[in-house]
Amino acid sequence: MCLFGILVIVGTLLSMLRTPMSQWNTLWAEDGAVFLDAALAGSPWALFEPYAGYMHLVPRLVISVCALFPLEIVPVVVTIAAALVLSLTAAACYLFLETRIRSRPLQLLSWAVVIVAPMAGGEVANNLANLHWFLMIGAVCALIARSRGRGFAVVQSVVVIAAVGSDPLALMFLPLVAIRWFALRGRGDRAVAIAFGAAAVVQLGVTLAGYVMGAGRSFAGLTPTIPELLDFYSYRIVLSGLIGPTAALDASRWIGVTLPGVVVLAIFTFMILVSWHEVGPRYVVLTLSASSAIFFAIVFRLQWNGVGPAGTLGFTFGQRYAVLPAVLFLIAMIVAVDAFTRVRGRISKVVAIIAVSAVVLIPAARDYRWAVPRVDAVTWPEALDDGIDQCDAGSRSVEIPIAPVGFGGPTLECDLLTGVDTR
Repeated sequence: MCLFGILVIVGTLLSMLRTPMSQWNTLWAEDGAVFLDAALAGSPWALFEPYAGYMHLVPRLVISVCALFPLEIVPVVVTIAAALVLSLTAAACYLFLETRIRSRPLQLLSWAVVIVAPMAGGEVANNLANLHWFLMIGAVCALIARSRGRGFAVVQSVVVIAAVGSDPLALMFLPLVAIRWFALRGRGDRAVAIAFGAAAVVQLGVTLAGYVMGAGRSFAGLTPTIPELLDFYSYRIVLSGLIGPTAALDASRWIGVTLPGVVVLAIFTFMILVSWHEVGPRYVVLTLSASSAIFFAIVFRLQWNGVGPAGTLGFTFGQRYAVLPAVLFLIAMIVAVDAFTRVRGRISKVVAIIAVSAVVLIPAARDYRWAVPRVDAVTWPEALDDGIDQCDAGSRSVEIPIAPVGFGGPTLECDLLTGVDTR
């Protein structure tokens, strides 16, 4: 537990550093315009209010706590809270993957992947609106882990409920739940599956209500060819994960398409082969790889519509959708390397661990603050000052602009701005 606490503290600090300190006091997108707005309204049903057609359990729970702080520091509190939830999720993944990865350095590397994945900067970092991607990573780690007792199963169940309650896309992991139900028959293992099912029922109910109310999510409707999917996956997921978005973007300009798809198939083949001598690692590598590819195909239809070859893309577009499949791919690679080191000599083990650590950490260091988007947004104190001026001019309520520019912001009654000190 001491190590768990250290990982939570270090992870929170590392996550906070992804966003320049000057931008900590800026709310991002739905954090202000949707979640804070509902929290300040004080509706007891806000937790179950669909947005974009579905329930957002964790963001709404966290913002309800953040809203208790003085209004002038709410964005800073939200930034810290988002970093803390991410860090707790990464530390939970470390606990879960201890049951699947034997090497301590590789266990720590699996934690680091969740914290420092290069595509997890920019719009993804330190806001509640994008926590669901990391929560789903935690859910996958929970579902592939073997339970170690009642307390362990409770942590697994909490992570699974948090993920499913925050994004209905987590329901794509239902096959993992089914496999778990029939393959692992302990009470703790069954409890995790039951927790998934209970959260799924609630999420589906809210999602259905969202569609009835006309708040359902629209789909792109694009049906890409297999080569298009493979090339896109190569650049946005595998290459961005292995060499970082900056280098992947450079590669797309020089290499073009087709070749990366062949390389990706070779990488997957290698990972499966080196883990094939033991059932456990083989199952985990296949599960993580399949989850990465299937999730990518699903979100392609949600967001990445109407795009050409990877070399023509702006890599910042929809980059949040790359986080989950890229991290699952990297964890699969770590599990494969761990399986490889079990049957090799000491020197081979050291070389393999150093090599995979370099693959994960060097791109993360290069693109740690990749594409930070808050820089042009008005700061929260400036926005509050402008709102106070509007109230003094006779307005009863004001909209406080947030990042990104043009997204809108929370609508505050002027009574809430009484006594606010932004100095």
